[in-house]
Amino acid sequence: MAMSHAISNAVERAYRRGDLFDKRRRLMADWATYCASSAPAGAKVTPIREGSAA
Repeated sequence: MAMSHAISNAVERAYRRGDLFDKRRRLMADWATYCASSAPAGAKVTPIREGSAA
């Protein structure tokens, strides 16, 4: 739902009439804040790729 994918089922689509834009906007703002923050003290951070900085 965060990515606003199309709903193929007509009945389900009718129940989800709202576009949820405000909720997605808040979710993405919270995600940006999380991504911009540093890891908590003492956290073990594992790089995704070998050689990348943690």
